[in-house]
Amino acid sequence: MKIIKGRKIRDLQSKARHGDVNAMHELSYCYYNGKGVKENPRMANYWALQAAKLGHVYSQYNVGISYYNGWGIKEDEKEALKWFKKAAQGGDTDAGYYVGRAYYFGEGTRVNLRRAVVHFRKASREGHVKASSRLGYMYDEGLGVKKDYKRAAGLYLKAAKKSDVEAQYDLDQCYEKGLGVKKDLARSVFWYTKAAVQGDMYSQCNLGVCYADGDGVNQDYKKALHWFKKAAVQGDSLGQYNLARAYYEGEGIKINYRKAYHWFKEAAKDNHAGSMYYLGEQYFEGQGVRKSIQRGLAWYKKASDYGYAQAHCILGVIYNNGKYVKRNYKLSVKYYRLAVAKNDGTALTNLGRCYLDGHGVKQNYQKAFVHFKRAALLGDEEGQYYLGCCYKKGQGTAKNKRLALKWLSLAGRLICPTTKN
Repeated sequence: MKIIKGRKIRDLQSKARHGDVNAMHELSYCYYNGKGVKENPRMANYWALQAAKLGHVYSQYNVGISYYNGWGIKEDEKEALKWFKKAAQGGDTDAGYYVGRAYYFGEGTRVNLRRAVVHFRKASREGHVKASSRLGYMYDEGLGVKKDYKRAAGLYLKAAKKSDVEAQYDLDQCYEKGLGVKKDLARSVFWYTKAAVQGDMYSQCNLGVCYADGDGVNQDYKKALHWFKKAAVQGDSLGQYNLARAYYEGEGIKINYRKAYHWFKEAAKDNHAGSMYYLGEQYFEGQGVRKSIQRGLAWYKKASDYGYAQAHCILGVIYNNGKYVKRNYKLSVKYYRLAVAKNDGTALTNLGRCYLDGHGVKQNYQKAFVHFKRAALLGDEEGQYYLGCCYKKGQGTAKNKRLALKWLSLAGRLICPTTKN
């Protein structure tokens, strides 16, 4: 809109007072943006509302936005929706998108996904980028429409080409998983990069993972570290965790336990369970912090409370050994079972040993064998070893020299421990 100054402002004010709807709209714009007059939200909304009542479509949209954001007026989602609907009926595409949002999120009305689809679809056809992205997500998840990955990918692509970050992120997920498009990790990386460059922290983190694992690109730990840092600084807990792991394990950078601790701590603030587990490990080992068994145990328990399998398992080991706490076989078994529920191979082996030795549970060779077999099939070497011993000794299963040799060889150990029967 043309910038208006001086005497022309007074002319606009005069015309607006005499009922000129376009002058009302222009005057509200001037007050909204401080063009030719001091910025004044109250006066901006007053003149926008006068124009809106006379049917000026853009003013109707502006009034809706003011009510929606609480700009210069009390926030009111119902009133916002009323004006968005009026503007949408007058052909304003942005207003149509906001009507769709209202039905999608239940803003000023009840959630109605089918109505949301109708409005997003219309706005999308008229070229509204966010509407295309949101409609793509609805097809992706089957919200208000039948799930259709192909349509979802097409809509994501439409919005992604217009630099919509959310659509770029969702599209790279499609290529990564082969949803609605042929799986193509290189294309996935392409769209991750597009979104990451625009500052999307989730894409930055995922792009870092691609470089760390060599998925769709040549493996490059330094580039992985670069993107993890970008995501971490923005507050992405997974990016913070991945950056901490890089410092902890020395991937792409020299090991630095203090920096690892810092980023694990940041991620833990966002309830990242894996970071809590590693904080426990750092306190137990005195890595980057003063050694503290008490604090380490507290972090392990917190990670366990958030369902982290490795934390369940390590607590099982701690209570089984009785080195740092009073030995408690029953509590040990409880933690092992929590980890087993998440299909943790180490926990399966350890619970199998509890059944083998009768620690915390009634001795049961059959159950021990079942747990060792599950662990072995998951690739756990200890599980493979004890499974081989079960076949060798006939514990919980019939003796089988061939299978005993197979599993003991996989474990790299051929001599079984002496067990009291």
